Amino acid sequence: MSKNERGVKKTAKSSVNPIVKQQAKPAAKSVTKAKVAKSPAKIKVAKAAKVAKENLTSISKRNLIDSVSATARLTKTDAENAVNVFIETIRHGLIKGKEIKIVGFGTFYVTKRTARVGRNPRTGESVKIAASNTGRFRSGSSLKNL
Repeated sequence: MSKNERGVKKTAKSSVNPIVKQQAKPAAKSVTKAKVAKSPAKIKVAKAAKVAKENLTSISKRNLIDSVSATARLTKTDAENAVNVFIETIRHGLIKGKEIKIVGFGTFYVTKRTARVGRNPRTGESVKIAASNTGRFRSGSSLKNL
């Protein structure tokens, strides 16, 4: 037997403490797992693709936020704020009577409905319907050629 710098006797079998040896093994495995695992960016893009590929009859605001979050690599809160700002910008533009043109996507615009007479379906009574403005959307070339 020999002594190390501290004066502790070494055995001929091993100079490494068995407890330290056990702790080193799991650390090596976790490093290996980290190399094999997908990066967070790839996972987010995969989630966005999954949302886009789902065969939905309509996409809810929540699904849109999830897709924006995954595709643009934003937090869900930031993506929700971005979607809300987009919607509010269009809404305020329409309230002011402006057209909002997004090249390749489409145009949001306001149309005027004239006053007319309608009928109450239960009683058959005539009802006056007041004139109003309503928002419309005309799709652009990229949406027409789906």
